[in-house]
Amino acid sequence: MGLSRPPRKCFYCFEMDHLFLFCSKKTKDEKKGLILVDKFMVRFTNGELIPMEHNMSIKECIRKHLLSSIAVMMWGDLELETCSIWDQEPDTGEIMMSSQPVRRQMET
Repeated sequence: MGLSRPPRKCFYCFEMDHLFLFCSKKTKDEKKGLILVDKFMVRFTNGELIPMEHNMSIKECIRKHLLSSIAVMMWGDLELETCSIWDQEPDTGEIMMSSQPVRRQMET
């Protein structure tokens, strides 16, 4: 009478029929150049860590964050300009067009 092991889940794709080391989806993503794998460490190909999120597989996190990673590689971090006028004026519910205020409907 042997001991039965609980089912094991792949950390890369969250499927139950295999482990991380033998994940065909991980291997495909590696061959596509989406990721670098060093033992159990998975990174984007630029060396950047993959942001992990609760209850998401590594594969899902890669898909979610891949576009932003590519944008940072190509153009660097985006710096948003701030408009000092908007930062100094309180929100009164009015939209200024020309010099005349226009009243907008407030949702109730």
